[in-house]
Amino acid sequence: MKIDRHNEILNILREKGSSSISELCALVFSSPATMRRDLSYLEKRGYIKRYPGGASILERPFEMPFDLRNELNNIQKNYLAQIGMSFIKDGQLLFFDSSTTCIKLGQQLGKFKNLKIVTNGTVTSQMLSRNLNLTVYSTGGKVSPKTLSLLGTDAHQFISNYHADIFFCSCRGLTSYGACESSAEEAEIKRFFAKHSNVTVLMVDSSKYNQNYHHIGLRFEDIDFIVSDTGLPENIVNLLDSNHYKTKNIFTLKDYVNDVDE
Repeated sequence: MKIDRHNEILNILREKGSSSISELCALVFSSPATMRRDLSYLEKRGYIKRYPGGASILERPFEMPFDLRNELNNIQKNYLAQIGMSFIKDGQLLFFDSSTTCIKLGQQLGKFKNLKIVTNGTVTSQMLSRNLNLTVYSTGGKVSPKTLSLLGTDAHQFISNYHADIFFCSCRGLTSYGACESSAEEAEIKRFFAKHSNVTVLMVDSSKYNQNYHHIGLRFEDIDFIVSDTGLPENIVNLLDSNHYKTKNIFTLKDYVNDVDE
């Protein structure tokens, strides 16, 4: 599929920094004509920079446009959302960040009753409001044009009026420092949500492992569960074990049940 190919190209460029068209064609089994179209698409959306004969990843920090983020890793995001649903019970108050992973989770909430959701995602709030079984609150605040999220002091003030049962979120990268973001404002609002929640659930697919951005949103002591499509990388597992953090890694529903039983 085109989306899967785009994601594979981005992962290669993240790892290598830059690559020639011929090398990319060999790695993703694509023709040169198809590769040029793919690179043109990714460049127009602000994620790469093309040069004669190849392309390079843009220098961080930068924020991928929302429409591109919403297209990437849909299989993994749906998987994370299915596991995320296992945390939810009728009548809860939930915080959702503006991530596309939370949008996937929101699309699967039809069976629940009397849920209240506070979100700083403009698209998230619009999507959730279509479900008549949900009561949806938008934080207000300054709109980020690329992430379509609401940020700043107005959003913080709104969040501080509530205390959630669960905060669901994602991140731009997960490293040994924690969950990182491409802007200070995005990082700060994650901390506000977590501060006013009983439980924080980070949903992050494996393409974000050890992708380093400049701003730490949540440190591991702030995270109760990491829901992922695979186990965490060795450097993060060792860090969690050596520091005895409460964080648990859940990547199958069976893992979640086992951790709850412990």
